[in-house]
Amino acid sequence: MRKYLWAIIAGVCVAVVLIIAGVIFIPELFPSSPPPSIPKSREIVIPAHWWQTSLTEEQFEVLRSLWGTEITVTQLLEAIWPTVLDEMPTDVAAFVGDDTVRWTYESFEEWTEIQSMYFGHGGSSEKGMMIVDFYVGRRQLERDITFTVRKGSGIVPDNCCRISLYTDDVLAPE
Repeated sequence: MRKYLWAIIAGVCVAVVLIIAGVIFIPELFPSSPPPSIPKSREIVIPAHWWQTSLTEEQFEVLRSLWGTEITVTQLLEAIWPTVLDEMPTDVAAFVGDDTVRWTYESFEEWTEIQSMYFGHGGSSEKGMMIVDFYVGRRQLERDITFTVRKGSGIVPDNCCRISLYTDDVLAPE
């Protein structure tokens, strides 16, 4: 039996490695939900410029205090995540500019039940049609909000921007 002990140990090690590899890679092969279907008249354009951060408790409380107020996206970002404005190209920061935050839900408590808010705007810029989207919520829920545009609209990834503020670390699990 001692003669085969090394083979048994090697077999156990190989089995452990295979199990670990399966746990890591197999879930990626089977997404938890199918991708949303989009109408034939639309296409998905993934933004070339995408700023993402996870909110801290302090930033989350600032969001709570500002909820429902008449505020621009720039003012909201200055209050919650001011460094992102420095990271943006000046033309994008100017485009975000004075667009007013559209609070999707009347109350903060109503929003925390849904845990996802998404809005954006588009318009002409020096580079052509530009779209800027703003998302606040859980990473998992953002996946279901696809960046779709009308086919033939001339919108290209380089002219698409998204700012994502994730709440996974500060909101209780669903």
